[in-house]
Amino acid sequence: MRRYLHERFDFAVTDPTPADVVAFLKRRGFAKECCARALAFFRQCDAFRFTKPEIDAKSLIAEASQLIQALEADPCAR
Repeated sequence: MRRYLHERFDFAVTDPTPADVVAFLKRRGFAKECCARALAFFRQCDAFRFTKPEIDAKSLIAEASQLIQALEADPCAR
């Protein structure tokens, strides 16, 4: 997701926190729903990365795909 944000929207933070991502999306004008979804996704990624809870990597991949679709559907993506 970080690579997608960098390549698609020139997001320059290399190790972003969920708050970094949301602040960036808000500055770009993305809908609140997209920002909330991104926040939840990046929080899940942090939980998976740092604590290894019962989060399935496959579900994170599916959620990443859905988040990308939501971002691309937002008028700010154009």
